[in-house]
Amino acid sequence: MDAPDQTVKARKDHTGVTNAFNNTMLIFGGRDNADVAFNDVLKYNIINDQWFVPFNPSGMAPSVRYGHSAVATQDNKMLVFGGRNSTSCKNDVALYNMITDTWIPITVSGTPPPARWGHSAVVSPATNEMLVFGGVDDSLTYYNDIWSLNLNTYAWDRPNLNGTTPLPRAEHSAIMTPANEMVCYGGMADSPLQDSPRFNVLTRRWALLTVTGPLPLPRSQHSAVYSPLGYMTVFGGISSVSHSVLNEVWNLDLRYFNWTQAEPTGGGMFNPRAGHSAAKTPFNTFIAFGGQGDSTLVSKKVTGVNRNLLNDVGKYNLVTSVLRSTNDGVMSVVVMTIFGTILIAMCFAVDWINEQAAKERQEAAQDALDRSKATQAPRATTSPSAISQRTQMFMQKVRENLDPLRDPSKNFS
Repeated sequence: MDAPDQTVKARKDHTGVTNAFNNTMLIFGGRDNADVAFNDVLKYNIINDQWFVPFNPSGMAPSVRYGHSAVATQDNKMLVFGGRNSTSCKNDVALYNMITDTWIPITVSGTPPPARWGHSAVVSPATNEMLVFGGVDDSLTYYNDIWSLNLNTYAWDRPNLNGTTPLPRAEHSAIMTPANEMVCYGGMADSPLQDSPRFNVLTRRWALLTVTGPLPLPRSQHSAVYSPLGYMTVFGGISSVSHSVLNEVWNLDLRYFNWTQAEPTGGGMFNPRAGHSAAKTPFNTFIAFGGQGDSTLVSKKVTGVNRNLLNDVGKYNLVTSVLRSTNDGVMSVVVMTIFGTILIAMCFAVDWINEQAAKERQEAAQDALDRSKATQAPRATTSPSAISQRTQMFMQKVRENLDPLRDPSKNFS
């Protein structure tokens, strides 16, 4: 982990997104030990491993909050939804331009979701929408609904869903995959959860994954990102069984649906934490910030509890499984990541080429079989009625030529 920057407030239940345009991470909101909520924006240079201090975005920031969601859109904007302050939940939307570092006024239409916090949100590039799932309200009612915000019109919609809807939950994780599926994991409700429901964005259908391998402990307040290796990579959280804060890294293979625990190498080992933020950088690095460093579990409305809040930054390479600190050198990490990504791309390319070759061989074999059947097909035969008609005509000619009264000048034909 990087050494904490004392100018950056320690916090938990904040959000973090990365901006590929200028290689920065943006942190928004969260709360401190006294449950005082923030509405500040922190900006971190992921190349130089430095905070922008001081940093003062322009525009009118949304109200203070924690337990909200934040996503990065395809046009380099950060979209914030929901959360709560020390008294009540919210269901508003805020928009931040990550290039100009400006809060932008936004007009949202349609019926919004009920106010909530501890929910998840992902962006679907295929449909250009933000999908909000789950969460909990002020009366401790847990949700398992999905709401869609159209990123072209900023109109809310509650889509009609198919399949088996998962259990209500909050403080879970969710990622969007290249297969247009939202995959969730864990969370908390009336009982600990360790399931992995997935939602197909295009068909609007839920499916509950049947996974194999040793399962991670049920947990909440963890983080998850999509790995270029085809994994859902999960880090940290609070165990719903032992009530301990975790620093494990687990991978859910989204092709074979089996869990494996990763064994990170290198320096800068992650400290146990929950309620932190996590995002993926353009260099396929998982970057985490802040969170709660002990297992003090209290009501979200109780104040004045020391949770050992953190303000450090940790990085984990999703391709090489190497933990990083600021002393590692960025270029070596970038080179290793590029090399690993190229190697993975080559493996996928070889698999694709083999699949295409097998498909072509199968098609060629089928064509040969079809041609063989065509050449062995029975020749066309003359029907019995046609044969009988020809015979009658021939016999008629014979009788005509044998007739003694026939005209001799006519030849037999």
